[in-house]
Amino acid sequence: MYYRKTNGETGYVFQSRYKSTLIQNDSYLKMAIGYGLLNPVRAKIVSDFNEYTWSTAKDYFSDEASEIVDCHFVNGLFSSKSELSNFLESILSRELPLTQTKYGEILGEKEFIETAVSKFDRREKDFGIGMKRTDDRFFEPVEKIIWEFEKKIGMKIENLDVSSFNRIMIKEKTHKLMHR
Repeated sequence: MYYRKTNGETGYVFQSRYKSTLIQNDSYLKMAIGYGLLNPVRAKIVSDFNEYTWSTAKDYFSDEASEIVDCHFVNGLFSSKSELSNFLESILSRELPLTQTKYGEILGEKEFIETAVSKFDRREKDFGIGMKRTDDRFFEPVEKIIWEFEKKIGMKIENLDVSSFNRIMIKEKTHKLMHR
């Protein structure tokens, strides 16, 4: 949308279907981000990932806030620009260890992949009209989760400041609350 708006064009920028990959954890997410940042280097378009004009790399750890890139998440995964650079250098010659399944790509350890596939397989079995996932009956009602979250942070959810910095804090608190 940004590209089309700035160039005054219409239609699809990308013609194929959006693809998503199931990623096990932040370690594998760092690999995926690094792999994407290194694509112009692997394609021999540039020799350094920072040189590629269309990369978000220049926005990470920058003193100037980007208008279109929310850098705080990636900045939170890597502690500094030099850590990001060192990480990218360490994975430059490695391939992204994706596993293709009949449900799509998965990035993670063998046990994680097997568990994910078995959960997808479970959905294909005919269980009749009841719940498809037995774990569903143990989920907390959304209203209770929101109430607990508001109580924990000391404010109503509609009063939250969702600026970039606070979004990270909210994400961390929500993650801890949801995985207790």
